[in-house]
This record gives sequence, structure tokens and C-alpha cells, in this order.
Amino acid sequence: MKKEYVDIREIFQKPIFNSGNTSCIYRDGDYILKIYNPFHLDISKINNTDIEQKILSAKKIETIPEIEVPVSALYDINTKCFVGIKSNFIKGITYDNFIKENREYESIIKDYDYFEDIFKRAEKESIVFPDFANSKNIMVSKDRNNNKTIKLIDYDSIQIGEFPSMTHATALDPAINNSTLMLKEEIDSKYLIFTPKYRKGDLFTQELNIYSEYVSFFLDLLNINISQIEQPMPFLNSILTFDMFFQIIGLDDHDIQNKVWKLFRQNKKNEYLGNDKYTIFETYDIKPAGMCNRLVRKR
Repeated sequence: MKKEYVDIREIFQKPIFNSGNTSCIYRDGDYILKIYNPFHLDISKINNTDIEQKILSAKKIETIPEIEVPVSALYDINTKCFVGIKSNFIKGITYDNFIKENREYESIIKDYDYFEDIFKRAEKESIVFPDFANSKNIMVSKDRNNNKTIKLIDYDSIQIGEFPSMTHATALDPAINNSTLMLKEEIDSKYLIFTPKYRKGDLFTQELNIYSEYVSFFLDLLNINISQIEQPMPFLNSILTFDMFFQIIGLDDHDIQNKVWKLFRQNKKNEYLGNDKYTIFETYDIKPAGMCNRLVRKR
């Protein structure tokens, strides 16, 4: 990855395209400039997630062209310090907005066939997507033939080989406030995604891709988060058990229930939803039910 020197003061004069606790994003014609909070960069080095080296090592992944790789690493021309990354601006809408505008359940299921294929290709490349369940990092566009195309943006949130992710989707564990990068000593191993099944040392395991599929799928299909299972639910005044969860969403297929259960068991290997996505579509109608949707068996 090439280095590009910029005047950070000039970038700060541009309109902010998006911002958060860890960075500010600026639009610069056909490019996006992501400028990091210096404190965030310091924390990343302490946590052995040096974003500078990760970006300098970035290269196109031929087997997963859906990953949008940065164009260059940005350095301040005055201090010569690493300040951010430059990426192509992807025209289109985020997947969460796409779902809101196109809530066709058969289409969602086909999308997840595609996502599963990405995960299977990623496993061969030692790539994990801890932030996949943040669907704002999935861009949906149209190609010249008006076919839907998918791009996975926010390269620094993708775990590439031995380069860890800078973050993970809060949907994977809503009990954790993940608005900023956490110091290692702040991470409690009792949280599911930091248990040995999903995390080995500094790196997430491939099992997390499958868990992310389930979290995202149930959010997109039913607007409910499976990460709440076995967590305290104040409005219920109890722990949300598996039986309660399945009753809430109307899922009575034991094979699919068992796949969900395995996600939470350390000694069980996760399984992709696979054809069970179509089993849901063929077996159930999807009806609004308060804050979430509910599966109702077809007659």
C-alpha cells in the first residue's frame, strides 16, 4: 500500500461526511478520507492492533473482490505521522437502508446465500468479519447491467490474517458498550464473543463469521437480536431463555432451534443456516408482532 502525504489542516476544512468516537470521514471527490482520533491510534497500538501496519500491508484479495481495499495510507505532510486512510467512494446505499426500502423476504434469504459464500471463501484466506452485523458497512450498488452488487467497506474493521479487527459490531454483544476500542483488561471473558469459541488471543475465530450470519439474518428478517438469549431482560424480569426466544418469534422447527443453540455452546461447532433459510421461507409467513416480526406457520 502506498503512502500519501496530505495537509491535515486542509482536510479539516472539508465538510464532515460522517463521524464517530474513533474517526471523522471526509468526502473528497471520488474518495473517502478517514482521519483517526489520535487517542484511538494510541489505544490500537497498546492492544496490538496497529492500524498503520495493517493498512500498509493491505492488498486486493482476488478471491474476495467484495472487500473494498483502501487506496493509500495517509500521513500529515508536516509531522510525517500516520493519520488515516484513503478509500474509493462507493456509490449506493448501506444494507440496512436497502432492507428498509426492499423488505422482500425471499430476496433477503438469497442475499444470505451470497454472504455465506463470502464467509466460506474468507475462511480459506483466514479472514473474519467481526463488524459484519453492522450492516452500515455493507454497500449495495448497481452495476452497468443494473445487477445488484455488494461491497464490504471499512477495511480496518475486518480481521485480515494476523492483523486484528479494530472493533466488532455491538449487535454481537449488546451488553458491551463498544463505542470506543476497549483496553484488553476491560474485556470480560464471560461475554460470549470473547469466550474461547470465538476468540483466541488477539484474534477472533472463524466461528464468529457464522455467529454474525445468524445475528444479522434474524435482525433483518424479524428485527430481533439473538445475542439477547441468555441475557437479563428487564421487561421480562428474568433471563431470556431459548424456549422464550423461540416462543417470541414463533420458531418451532427443532433442527433450526438446535443450530441456534449450538452458537452458545463452547463444545459445539457452528453450522451455517444453509437451506434452512428456505425452510423458514417455505414453512412460515412473517407477521408484524409489536417490536419484532413473528413467524406463523402457513396453513
